[in-house]
Amino acid sequence: MYSRHRLLFFFLEVTGLILLLAALFPYIAGPYANSVARLADMTTPSSIIIQAQEDTFLIYLKGYPLPSSLHALPFFGGFILLLALVLFTPGIPVKKRPVYLVVALSCSIAIQVASLAAIGLIAYFNTERWLGRSIATLFLSIGIDLFPVLIWAIVSYKYWLPIFYHPALPESISTGGES
Repeated sequence: MYSRHRLLFFFLEVTGLILLLAALFPYIAGPYANSVARLADMTTPSSIIIQAQEDTFLIYLKGYPLPSSLHALPFFGGFILLLALVLFTPGIPVKKRPVYLVVALSCSIAIQVASLAAIGLIAYFNTERWLGRSIATLFLSIGIDLFPVLIWAIVSYKYWLPIFYHPALPESISTGGES
């Protein structure tokens, strides 16, 4: 088990990186939102157009002149939370961190793309737009906050939850010390 000091240090590292990247959000938001919007737009039918304008996602529906809009900050917040958690999890070997980061962040982007596409589809196939927005808001509020922590837990559980990870015992221990 880790000491209280190590867990406090982990918390401070994660918080510090989140604050640093949040301060950079105005500069990173445009390219980030454009990338996620382009990927999401490729997954939806042609009657749904997903674009980004600065730090906002715009979802255009065929037949509706005004787009639905979503701010990119919750998406970006989940992304940087996941980045910070994986980067500073105690026990993950330094050589394995890049692999875990790529896997975790790829899952995060895939979920964000699926979220935007789902919101567009819900709004398109729902005749009552307010119901579609309510469902989309529920999906976003639960998913955007929960998925980064869930992805981190799955990727790094054997480093922060040793109950589930039992490395093989050395032979000298398992045989009672006899050689």
